Parts: sequence; structure tokens; C-alpha cells
Amino acid sequence: MSQESLQSLILDAVAVVLLLQTLMLLAVSIFIVRTVRPLEQLIANASETLRTVRRVAERLDVALTQIDRTVQSRMEQADTVAREVLERAYEQAIAADKLIGHLLSTLEKATAEIERTVRRLFREGNALNAGMRAAVRTLFSRDT
Repeated sequence: MSQESLQSLILDAVAVVLLLQTLMLLAVSIFIVRTVRPLEQLIANASETLRTVRRVAERLDVALTQIDRTVQSRMEQADTVAREVLERAYEQAIAADKLIGHLLSTLEKATAEIERTVRRLFREGNALNAGMRAAVRTLFSRDT
């Protein structure tokens, strides 16, 4: 083979390799183009989903803040009511204790007064009885 035919053969081989490389680059480019479009759509969908999730999260944050305020307010009201109820119950317990103490004191005084009255009546009864006996004895002792 001559040198020209060898160069020609090498040039033909280089041309075939360049053609194959060009075809491969074209196939890779087509693959990238076909892959990029769905990828762009996926990224757009993900971005929209994230925006929606962010809006929902912001609304949820506002709602949770309002719920927290409401719960705190209700807890403060319940605490205030509980304190008032305990104060009233304590005051009523003290009043009941005083009333029972006064009632016991009154009952003790009444019992003492009843005891004095009964003793006085028994003494008067005994004195009347003794007087009647003496009168009967005197009456019957004169007759004899």
C-alpha cells in the first residue's frame, strides 16, 4: 500500500470515528433535551408544592398562635375562678366554724341555765316536800 492510500485509509477511519463521535454527541444532546423538560416540570411542580406548603404552614402558625392565646386566656380565667371558689369556700368554712362555735357556746349556756333551773326546782320541790311533811307531822302530832 502506498502512503497516500494509507493516509486516505487513516483519514477515512478518523472521519468514521468523528462521525460516530458526532452521532454520540447528538444522541447525548437529544437525551439531555428529553430529560431536561420533565426535570424542569418536576422542579416547577416541586416549587409550586413548596409554595403551597409554605402558605399552609403560615396559616397553621397563625391558627396555632390564636389557639395558644385562647388556651392561655381560658387557663387564666379558670385559675381566677378556682381562686375565687377557694376563697369563698374558705370564708364559708370560717363562718361555719364560727357559727358552730357560737351554737356550742349557746348550748353550753342553755345547758347550764337548764341545770340551774332544774336544781332550783328540785330544791324548791324538796323544800315544799319538807314543809308539807313538817306541816303534816305538826298537824298529826297536835291531835295526839
